[in-house]
Parts: sequence; C-alpha cells; structure tokens
Amino acid sequence: PALFPASLTSIDFTHNHLTYIPGIELVLINNLYLDVSHNDISGSVPELPLCATFDGSYNQFTGTIPASYAHFTNYMSLLHLQHNQLDGTIPYMNVLDVNLSHNNFSGPVPLLNDSCMIDLSHNRLTGDLPVIIVPNCGGLDLRLNNNLLSGYIPEDLDNQYYYVGVSILNSCDLSSNLFLCPFPSFCSSLCDCSNNDETCGGTTTTSDSSTTATTTTTSALLADATTTTTS
Repeated sequence: PALFPASLTSIDFTHNHLTYIPGIELVLINNLYLDVSHNDISGSVPELPLCATFDGSYNQFTGTIPASYAHFTNYMSLLHLQHNQLDGTIPYMNVLDVNLSHNNFSGPVPLLNDSCMIDLSHNRLTGDLPVIIVPNCGGLDLRLNNNLLSGYIPEDLDNQYYYVGVSILNSCDLSSNLFLCPFPSFCSSLCDCSNNDETCGGTTTTSDSSTTATTTTTSALLADATTTTTS
C-alpha cells in the first residue's frame, strides 16, 4: 500500500532528525505542500515536478539544483533551499518565492522572471544584474547581498522590462558586492547598496585608486565567502 494517499495536500516533517525524505510516492502527488526543513537530510535535491511548494532549508543537501526544475510544467509557488551545501549554477525556474541563500552557488544571477521574492544572498554569484520581469504580485523583494556581483546598478525602465531599482521594488539588498559608482538614487532609501565601491565617498577617483579599492574589496569578499562556506 502507498505510504501517502494521493489526496494528500500538505506534509510537514520539520524540526526532526530525518536523514532522508520518506515515501517515494511524494513525487507523484499533485500540488503537494512539502516541508522538510530543519533536518539532517543529505544527498541531492529531489525532483518533485508536481509539488506546489518545497521547503528543504537548513539541511545538508549537496550538488546542484536538478536541471528538470527549469522544465516543470506546474507553477511552483515556493522553493526554499537556504542553508545547505549546494553549488554550481542556478537554473531558470518558474517559482514565485525562491530562497537559495547561504549556499555556494556561482555564476550569474539566473533569470527568475516570474518571482516576486528572490533571496540569493551569501553565495558566490558573479556578473552584472540581469533584467527582471516582475509578474503581477505587487512588487519585488530582492536579496543579492554578500556575493561577487559587479558592474553598475541600473536605474532604467525599458518598455515591459523592469530593471532593478524602479518603482516595482518593494525592498532590496545589494550590499557587500563589487558594484561601481555612481549608485542610483534609490540606494539612499529603498535599497541597501553599502559595502560596494569604496570610492563612492570621494568627489574624484583615479584609475589607480579604483583598482586598489576594487582589489581590496574583492579580497575581503572572497575571504568572507570562504569563511561562510567553511563554517
């Protein structure tokens, strides 16, 4: 007999000492709300193509997010995998609320155009900020702090493509990266842009001082990322 009935809609295994997710039937339950956070589950992130939400945070998952997450036909409303030991690049995913913070992901910020809440902080993401298309959900909450992102923070609106920093932002944290001056005006109110380009406090900047500041910041961020990953 099946461990879980097909009519089940929610399972909460939180705050136990589980080392695996019981019941292979879970992958076949449609629109399941599955929470296995705060356990000792190790191994790969499971493929759950029919899940509505999956919270696997505060475990010991390793490896990458399965590429199949980019091809799920259903709309996953929540994917939380923060505080694990995941690495690799983050694929495109159709998720409303995604939290992958405190892992060891690298590469660029992925296209998460259907997300209203994005937390990718405390990883090793690099490159520029991407264009983000926000669905009709009242705005975007964005956390990209404590990464190795670089370039300039845009303050532009181009047709239906919304850049980070316009009125669609509810809140954001871009601190502790490698972004360059000048910072957009919203950095003084809506968004935390601190601990980036150390030359922003001055009126003029030479190329030598910019290089020195950037090198110093890069070393500090790398050291912080290594310390965070080790701990």
